[in-house]
Amino acid sequence: MRGFLLSGNEIALAPEIAARRVLRQKLDSLAGLTAKTFSQRERVRAINDAISGWERGYVEPTLARARQDGVQSVSETALAGKALFDNVRSSFDALQLAEDRSYGRLIGVQDFLEKVAFGAVMLEILLLLGVLLRLRRDVLGQATELIHQQDQLEEQAQELEAQTAELEEQTALLEEQTDEARNVSRALEATNQELAEAVARLEKSHEAVRGVTREKQETTTLLDIVLESSPIGFAFHDRELRYTRINPALAVMARRPASEHIGRTPAEVHPDVASFVEPLLARVIATGEAIVNVPITRSVENGTVSDHHFLASFFPVKGASGEIDGVGVVVLETTERRQLEEQLLQSQKMEAVGRLAGGVAHDFNNILTAIKSYSDLLVEDMAAGRGRVEDVQEIREAADRAATLTRQLLAFSRQQMLRPRVLDLNVTVRDLKNMLDRIIGADIELNTRLAPDLGMLTADPGQIEQILMNLVINARDAMPDGGRLDIETGNVELDGDYSRTHAATPPGPYIMLAVSDTGMGMSRETQQRIFEPFFTTKGKGQGTGLGLSTVYGIVKQSGGSIWVYSEPGRGTTFKIYLPRVTASLEVAPPVFTGNGSGKETILLVEDEDSVRAVASRVLRRNGYTVVEARNGVDALRACEERGTEVDLIITDIVMPEMGGFELASRVRRGRPGARILFTSGYTEDAVLRRSFVEPGEAFLEKPFTPARLAQRARELLDAPAQTSGPVATDG
Repeated sequence: MRGFLLSGNEIALAPEIAARRVLRQKLDSLAGLTAKTFSQRERVRAINDAISGWERGYVEPTLARARQDGVQSVSETALAGKALFDNVRSSFDALQLAEDRSYGRLIGVQDFLEKVAFGAVMLEILLLLGVLLRLRRDVLGQATELIHQQDQLEEQAQELEAQTAELEEQTALLEEQTDEARNVSRALEATNQELAEAVARLEKSHEAVRGVTREKQETTTLLDIVLESSPIGFAFHDRELRYTRINPALAVMARRPASEHIGRTPAEVHPDVASFVEPLLARVIATGEAIVNVPITRSVENGTVSDHHFLASFFPVKGASGEIDGVGVVVLETTERRQLEEQLLQSQKMEAVGRLAGGVAHDFNNILTAIKSYSDLLVEDMAAGRGRVEDVQEIREAADRAATLTRQLLAFSRQQMLRPRVLDLNVTVRDLKNMLDRIIGADIELNTRLAPDLGMLTADPGQIEQILMNLVINARDAMPDGGRLDIETGNVELDGDYSRTHAATPPGPYIMLAVSDTGMGMSRETQQRIFEPFFTTKGKGQGTGLGLSTVYGIVKQSGGSIWVYSEPGRGTTFKIYLPRVTASLEVAPPVFTGNGSGKETILLVEDEDSVRAVASRVLRRNGYTVVEARNGVDALRACEERGTEVDLIITDIVMPEMGGFELASRVRRGRPGARILFTSGYTEDAVLRRSFVEPGEAFLEKPFTPARLAQRARELLDAPAQTSGPVATDG
């Protein structure tokens, strides 16, 4: 403290700060030592109070002034803080004096206790000497006894040594036996280990066998499920050709329960095919080679006798040894497939004949156009001479019959011009019933069963009437001695199962027309050909063979299908299915008649000379100026020469060098509103399908009459002029 006050250096205070911290620790320790003595505890507290008073009264104020005002501001004298420090010193002196007095009293007590202890020790020594003497006497007696006992022990030790030697010998023998036992035990342990490993291997083998057995059982179960649920027939034969297994599908095909097959040969169960099947089974057993896709046909009687067709494959079944144990057979029924193939072949044949018939009809129509037109013109010119008029009339009637023949050919080939509309089939049947009664005669009973809620269909009414007429006439001819003829209508829904067995008949709602008779019926061979054109079973001169082919063509062109069901001696039923529609009945539009004779110029383009000549004559009779051209090239040249003088172009479609469609396209490049009438021996439907002209173009079908040609020309000339594109259609 004084060093700091003299020098002003804070370092001088470090010893005092450290000493004050140690002093506090010592005082705390002293307070702990004197805590049980009240007087000393009070003296220690007085020391603490004195030190605290010295610090607060002198040290802390002095240091604060010195630090604040400098050490020069503190007047340090010999008496500064002396009274406070003396108080501290007197507190320490009082504590030390009390301790000295307490220590003096302790020294006196200690001297007294040392004297008492010395006396007690001497007394104990005397007592111990007496005890030692008594113990010596007892020990000597015990020593004598011990010597006697030692002699006895030595004797016993000798006996024990002898026994020990004997025991050592026995021990050695036991050790040898123990070694042998250990060796045997080790051998047993090795054997047990080998046995345990063998048992483990057996367990694994058994588990593998159980796994294989489970897999085999699962495979067998799966195979059983497949065989039982498969739609394909399966059978197994042993080496003696006996059935060992047959699945339900094959039992159904065979029409005998599976239980009747087991243990029996094909000869015993199915003698009708055994002579064919058993050699194949024997051949597989002998050669070990499979035989696949063998066709088999069986005649089955189910009310009627019909052929059922199958494909069978035979394969060897080998056992675990590799030897052939028997033969497996897989059978697939192909009756429906065979029927569909036959239907497809028939359809393709009919299509080919139809294309041929269409081509013949096209060329024939050109000839008929000339015959009919010249006949009409002759009738008009020869009205005064009756005989000659009648002769020409015969020519025209013959031409009409030829035209009917070509319409039948076109109907068969599905190139006939149809004018379909929504109609009620029941109404058509009722309207025709009186006529049909007259056609069939009094010895045939005609019955109609018409569904009261029959839906509508879309078809050409005239064609539907022709279907009915042809079917009724065909039924009449099949009943020369009379019988019953039924006409039935109904709503039907054809499902997928029916479609699969009847080619080209998609599922959906249909109107059914059925015509049944009790006539002589037909064989299967006849049924396969009845829709062919010119095929007939009638005598020479009794039919053209186009009646049913015409029906077939109209039905197909109308989007329907036709099927025949017949047996010799049991009559025939024709069923026709036409798509059912939800539209209402239509009213036929009025016919446009034109408004007078012509004065315009017409360009006539036709490569057939006879048709071009008669058409030109008809048009000139009606007042028109006619410019003739043999083909499109000549017609295009005439258009360039005459320009707008040509009011109408009448052109054939199919011509050499340039056809009618190309001619029309070139003319309309310069004259978009040119009026053009197309003609052809093909029908409009066929022309559109072959893309000869665009839909909506004006069209006139050959053979046409002079009146029809004049009417169509007048209609086009009187119609409003078009800026481009189609004008009108024939019909």
